[in-house]
Amino acid sequence: MTTVKATYAKQNFGACVASAATQPVVIEKSGRPAVVMISYEEFQRLKELDDLMWLQRAREAARGGYLSAEESDDFMAKRLQRAAQETEKAFVRKQGKTYEAGRDYGQIADGLSFAGPVGGDAA
Repeated sequence: MTTVKATYAKQNFGACVASAATQPVVIEKSGRPAVVMISYEEFQRLKELDDLMWLQRAREAARGGYLSAEESDDFMAKRLQRAAQETEKAFVRKQGKTYEAGRDYGQIADGLSFAGPVGGDAA
């Protein structure tokens, strides 16, 4: 695997493409890996592996059974609530404040309101 800076990749694109034909080329931006350039053949191989993985997961799920509508709704409500909490925590951290577990939505970010927990009784 070859690693190059973004500036080098921009100025020597042809050389990076030629190198990527035989091995992955990691392109760094600000000293951190940003993208990987791979050959089309490698991309196709990885895509096929990904498709096979999802097919296997689907078959395993079918053997294990499916969720009822109620179980599915409950699962999604919990996922959405967790996502809202994680978004809220990230927002609060970004604002330079400390998140306090257990506080109600809408009280965390100085008057900004957030949607309450998902999954309550629908009107």
